[in-house]
Amino acid sequence: MNKDAAVSFHADAENHFLLTVFSGALTDEALYRHFEAVEGVSSQLSPYRELVHGLGVDDVSGISVRALVQLARRSDHGECVRLAILMKESPLFFGLARAFQTVASSPRSQVKLFHDRDMAMHWLAKDERDLTHLDVFCSSAGL
Repeated sequence: MNKDAAVSFHADAENHFLLTVFSGALTDEALYRHFEAVEGVSSQLSPYRELVHGLGVDDVSGISVRALVQLARRSDHGECVRLAILMKESPLFFGLARAFQTVASSPRSQVKLFHDRDMAMHWLAKDERDLTHLDVFCSSAGL
């Protein structure tokens, strides 16, 4: 099991799309660092869509529901119109993601949970052309 969280994000400003990739052991600290980094670039992408790719996460014991709720409240998801969270099929992973989804969803922004990358991409895409572009962008980031 990987003891360190790896967090990266890739921005496509032209298409207002943000790709976040989490892997390893995820902690509250790694989430806070990531949210601060996203806040720094999100205004340049506004409004934007985001895919959070968490299939590489193998440990969530370092995440607290309290931190997830604080981050969901702190984050200005009014700028993110659609947030797709892609995660492993696990009751623990789902429960944590669901807690975040419940607090972060608003009338101006939607948060949806997925176990399948293709379904997440279809939900995020505006149309078939956009879907192709997002797929190429994600592939260029190593997904």
